[in-house]
Amino acid sequence: MAILVCLSCWMVFGSLGAQVANWVTGLEIGTEGFEIDYGDPLHQKAVRIQVLIANLGGFLVAAITFARLCTLSFKNYFRFNGKLKGKFLPVILILLVISFPVGFLMDWLNQLLLSQEYLESVNSDTEEVKNIMISASTFPDFAYNILVSALIPAVGEELFFRGVLLRVAYQGTRRIHVGVFMSALLFAIFHFQFDG
Repeated sequence: MAILVCLSCWMVFGSLGAQVANWVTGLEIGTEGFEIDYGDPLHQKAVRIQVLIANLGGFLVAAITFARLCTLSFKNYFRFNGKLKGKFLPVILILLVISFPVGFLMDWLNQLLLSQEYLESVNSDTEEVKNIMISASTFPDFAYNILVSALIPAVGEELFFRGVLLRVAYQGTRRIHVGVFMSALLFAIFHFQFDG
């Protein structure tokens, strides 16, 4: 059910993002034959609007919706009422340091398994959207980009993958290591990128 809620939110908010971007900019994003000109400021504005709404709905709204369907207490479902214990900080730092070599290994494996032409075709539009989302000429643009590209996806993905999927996988198997593995695997599959 959690994945169904997430998929529904992706579809609804992805479409809603395109519709709002069309309404605000007057463009026809998402219609047949429409090509985004990533150098055009109006098209960039439309992409920013669409990314904002898709990021808000794709995970954040999905996680909150699922939590509300399961229980009335949002804070209790995600366990926001507890405190982080300092004894976990060294483990977190060690895992962070270990993750870099693992990431480089995955990048190397991607390059071995897939042709360069395929990698370039998959990443061309993604790279353009990334460039739009990291370019900023004013502080409000910069703050908006940080909000849309970093804060909303980070909070939404953590709530969904760790707060919802991990819990659902654990409750289904009654084995915490299976729950962690399953949620981590889904997280990795979702973030499967060919550009390292």
